[in-house]
Amino acid sequence: MAATRLLVTGSEGYIGSVLVPLLLGNGYDIVGIDSYFFPLNGDRLSKTPYRRVQKDIRDLKLEDFAGVEHLVHLAALSNDPLGEINPKLTEEINHHATLRLARLAKAAGVRRFVFASSCSVYGSQEGLLDETAPVQPLSAYARSKAAAEAELLNLASETFSPIVLRNATVYGPSPNMRSDLVLNNLISLAHLTGLVKLMSDGRAWRPMVHVIDVASAILLCLKRPIEALHAQIFNIGFNDQNYQIRKLASEIHRCYPAFRISITDGNHDKRSYRVDFSKAKKYLDLVPKKTVGDGIKEVIRLFKTRRVSYEQLFGEDYVRLERLQSLLSQRLLDEKLRWVQK
Repeated sequence: MAATRLLVTGSEGYIGSVLVPLLLGNGYDIVGIDSYFFPLNGDRLSKTPYRRVQKDIRDLKLEDFAGVEHLVHLAALSNDPLGEINPKLTEEINHHATLRLARLAKAAGVRRFVFASSCSVYGSQEGLLDETAPVQPLSAYARSKAAAEAELLNLASETFSPIVLRNATVYGPSPNMRSDLVLNNLISLAHLTGLVKLMSDGRAWRPMVHVIDVASAILLCLKRPIEALHAQIFNIGFNDQNYQIRKLASEIHRCYPAFRISITDGNHDKRSYRVDFSKAKKYLDLVPKKTVGDGIKEVIRLFKTRRVSYEQLFGEDYVRLERLQSLLSQRLLDEKLRWVQK
């Protein structure tokens, strides 16, 4: 029996480079689509070959979906600072290109479309927020994700099942590592300077989730019967991993007591939300493989092994915004974030 063909956009990214080896290990036939803006800065977790295609998601055509049964859509301008480079472009890539991709997938007979969204769509709200809570996005990135979610779910039909995963803030090591995610960033600074430095008062709440748990949630979505998840939204994370930012700093200090904590009391982060992940536990049987403490130790080990300098860790190798600005300044990308043809 032939393996199920699965198309993954953003296959070489922070989450994708962890997810793809997991999917390959579970017998899927993978087609990976990536723009290659952010080349791997570490060793691939799997040497298993799969079909890699360098292509902008805005340029995919019907023939790119030949034989594809399921699609996992990770590709995006993937955080708030990146999204603010050009909010209109963020809308084009994260929202409109997602809908175009979904319509093509539906026309091609793709049965299941797993969309990586974000808990940042909740913005700033009190209480424990489940999937029925109103969305209140505060950034171009979050607005683009919220808009894409709503229209994607409207495409659901008897033959096409969109599934929206609102991921908590991701942390942990990856072959395509990032230092611009909140916990990874705090760990990076602590590793290099001995100081866990908060640039706000640290009172804002964030739900956290390890990158391997995000990959595991996607795998569970692919394995569950389609009718059980059809046109559903799931918060991805765990209730005991809702943290105030200052508590994350305390966790780093607990794991490495030599690191000192510095908190700037003058600034308050407007984004603050705690999230209820009960639905994912109930319907996906999602249980944590990793804790924040695990992630802290893993990231420290990774940076020690790689012997990464300050300039590298906060330059274009590990910071998405720095990488795109470098490509733009070198005129390797045009103003629409497309590779310049030489």
